[in-house]
Amino acid sequence: MRRAYFTSACGEQEPPGGESPPEDEPPACTNVRRNQYNVENTTNNPFHSIKYEFESGDEIKNGTWDEFSFTLSKEEAAALTEVTIEAKAGRARDRATLSGCDFAGTATCGPVSGRRSDFSFQGATDNGSSVTLTFRVTNNRRQGLSHVAISLPEGVKPIWPEDSYQSEVCPD
Repeated sequence: MRRAYFTSACGEQEPPGGESPPEDEPPACTNVRRNQYNVENTTNNPFHSIKYEFESGDEIKNGTWDEFSFTLSKEEAAALTEVTIEAKAGRARDRATLSGCDFAGTATCGPVSGRRSDFSFQGATDNGSSVTLTFRVTNNRRQGLSHVAISLPEGVKPIWPEDSYQSEVCPD
């Protein structure tokens, strides 16, 4: 199960692109992990990116992972040739670059490893004129993940999420 929503300024949960929320599916697992992140869309710290700052939920540490999604136009996603991802846990920062992926397609790509993190592209979901790209970050440190930044080309700003992001994943 993979669902991502953002919380509007009015506190309403909305899906990417303003589409109708999907019908609730029966849970694929009984231990769904939910995390809430504040989003900087976009920032130049640590590089031009969309940045997710951990706010609450289950800490991502000791080999656990979370997924981070954002929506681009199909043209912007198809033009991506590489994506750099940074994960910060404690004072340590870890970076790796995914290249050779079809960022507008459904195929997974990676993982690539940093010093203590693994990064992969989980595929894109077609929304009509846009696609929602999903990346997985595994944090192998004892300290919890505090932020994840995913690079974007200069001038590109994701359609979604704006201010906050909630992940829902079924751990392996």
